[in-house]
Amino acid sequence: MFKFFSGCLIKLFILLFVCVLTCGGLYWGYQKLDPSNQAVVREKSEQLMDFLEDQDGVPEEVLDFIHFVWDKFTDTSTAAAQAPLPFEGQTQYAFAGLPEDVSYPGNLRLLKRRGYYVGYDESRRNPAWVAYSVTTHHSESGKRPSRFATDNDTKTRVTHDDYTGSGYDRGHMAPNYGIGVTYGYEAQKETFLMSNIIPQTPALNRGIWKDLEQTVANDYAPEDAQIWVITGPVYYSEKPQTLPSGVAIPDACFKILADQTDDGAIRTLSFIIPQDVPDNARAEDYLVTIDAVESVTGLDFFEDLPDNVEDPLEKVKCKRVW
Repeated sequence: MFKFFSGCLIKLFILLFVCVLTCGGLYWGYQKLDPSNQAVVREKSEQLMDFLEDQDGVPEEVLDFIHFVWDKFTDTSTAAAQAPLPFEGQTQYAFAGLPEDVSYPGNLRLLKRRGYYVGYDESRRNPAWVAYSVTTHHSESGKRPSRFATDNDTKTRVTHDDYTGSGYDRGHMAPNYGIGVTYGYEAQKETFLMSNIIPQTPALNRGIWKDLEQTVANDYAPEDAQIWVITGPVYYSEKPQTLPSGVAIPDACFKILADQTDDGAIRTLSFIIPQDVPDNARAEDYLVTIDAVESVTGLDFFEDLPDNVEDPLEKVKCKRVW
């Protein structure tokens, strides 16, 4: 009996040893690939995992173990790529260049504010994108203005009252709090310009959207010194519904985060969050690729990055937030 159990233990030890060597070899080989080939491996592996999940008879424990091992190997908790340092594409408000409107070049009006930039869409009476960055806190958030202000630099000149009684909140793109603690009260007041506002449902504006903004300002920025953000509306129809005033109502909102470590690694997170988001929604549930955001918005992000950095970075769907 003793010989039987000792023989089983030896075989088990040999099996584990072979598994460790195999996994180690795969990990070493994966890390040696360039970012574009790593992206191909991740895509093919995801397809294989989807195939296994569709097969009857594969134990759930086995699938969970495969996912666990693969996540550890590829570390897709954040999309990351390597850019040369110093990377000259960084500015105070934009990382790797401002978004480009691919669908309608030259259609957007560029507005420069103290704490952010806006690509304003006159036809929809909304910002198409807003770019800003937040850092460790240099100031205190001041008192909110009682009303939102018309931006006279726009042709449409949307007013505070255009939203009154509509059932939609005046949803900030560049956040009141994050801009205030980074750039001061005068910059904070400019976030109440209507060119920085889109219609958002109360569930989105006062829930997950607010939580995500505060997480970026209070948790990510103090830890990583500077976080760049691009955010804006998503429309799934060329002729979206509008408020009675003519302001287009988005179907969802996107947000892309980026930062760069001292060794040149770029990390990103990207989200598309629908207007009808449930109260218990988690940010992790709405992670998407940057390519997916580009597809639904017609915008091109990070065009100043080298192609061998930009392409794989925009194809990665993160598994979890930072």
